[in-house]
Amino acid sequence: MITRYYHSYFAHAEERIGVQIRMFSWASIPVDDMYNQIMACSRQEHILPDVDGDEANTASAAADGSNKSKAILIASLQGEYYERIKSTYYENAAEGGGRVGVFQPSHEERQTMGQRSHNQKALAEIYLLSFSDVLLTTGISTFGYMSSSLAGLRPAMLMIAKDHKVPETPCVRAVSMEPCFHMTPDVRCQGKAVNKEELSRHVKECEDVPKGMKWIKGIKLVD
Repeated sequence: MITRYYHSYFAHAEERIGVQIRMFSWASIPVDDMYNQIMACSRQEHILPDVDGDEANTASAAADGSNKSKAILIASLQGEYYERIKSTYYENAAEGGGRVGVFQPSHEERQTMGQRSHNQKALAEIYLLSFSDVLLTTGISTFGYMSSSLAGLRPAMLMIAKDHKVPETPCVRAVSMEPCFHMTPDVRCQGKAVNKEELSRHVKECEDVPKGMKWIKGIKLVD
């Protein structure tokens, strides 16, 4: 499933863009609001290709080889975001004249626990996203964590809605490709006491989960 889809839609593109969208029931927002958040993040982090005549977009992507052929992979349980993004490039030319293809392998509408075919599609899409050159994922989503970790990329992560409202900052750039450990473990050391200063050089609070922890060893942090 992975190799067939990759060779059919992804392999021939000069740049591959992965977009993973997850809507959590406890933080749901209207489709229009979520779409606007995705596009605001894309403009902020220069993810999706600009289109001709859109004054809201910046010109930085055009100066960076926007005439490349690009394939955009949408991974989402819903089909609405794929339809809207596809329509954008069907109705408008990409800035610089590059070809843009938009693809979505599946849209199951809801997560189904324990169903083999459903899980196979999910695993296939995680690996397909990992072939991306650029990634936009949803914060808190382990699906997005795995994709960016396999890709070795720091994704732009959509911030989760609060009180069912779009956050003021649409997304942040992850400090590392490592997944967030959502629940900080309660560890009782049997040996010598932990050097907290030394530990702080290797781990950091997650961007998307305030009480979470992620690995940053070997990564130079820039203020």
